[in-house]
Amino acid sequence: MSQQSTETQSLTDMDSIGPALSHWKQRLRELPEVRLEKVQSVRGAIRSSCYESEQVLESTLQQLSNEVGVLCRKDSPAGWA
Repeated sequence: MSQQSTETQSLTDMDSIGPALSHWKQRLRELPEVRLEKVQSVRGAIRSSCYESEQVLESTLQQLSNEVGVLCRKDSPAGWA
């Protein structure tokens, strides 16, 4: 395959992921803002072993699952759900 042919194929490959990439960038923009002070507070509690309880873990996993669900909604581009 010639150098020009390889470059053309690479550009075609990039074009095919363009819509999907744009979709995921938009999904990331839709996520809620990270509250740095909350993150730092939780990190401190984890370090001091004050944050380890079954209730906290279950709640955290549920919230994480919900946020991942926002990214993977059914209206994502074909093949990305």
